[in-house]
Amino acid sequence: MPESAPSHSGPFKQIVHLILAVLVVLYLAKIYLRDPDYRAVEVCYMPYKIAHLAWVDVWGAVVTDDTASLMKHSRDLTRFFQSCTEEAGSWTWLRTLATPE
Repeated sequence: MPESAPSHSGPFKQIVHLILAVLVVLYLAKIYLRDPDYRAVEVCYMPYKIAHLAWVDVWGAVVTDDTASLMKHSRDLTRFFQSCTEEAGSWTWLRTLATPE
């Protein structure tokens, strides 16, 4: 009997995929369970927070004496969040998605 082939993805890759899958499920559930008028905010909030963590917080930890760039990155992300919520707010299908009982 042939033995099963070894897995090409290591345990670290499997854990990362599992974490990403859980985050996507939680993200979609949060959007679905949110009040229809505020779903546009929920659509943009998680990407904003992840980008803020990666772009502003990590940048601030690595380059500690560059306050001007840090503030610019933060303002850019705030503008992204505002434009994202405006755009997502115009999506009628997002508000008409089945509302939770």
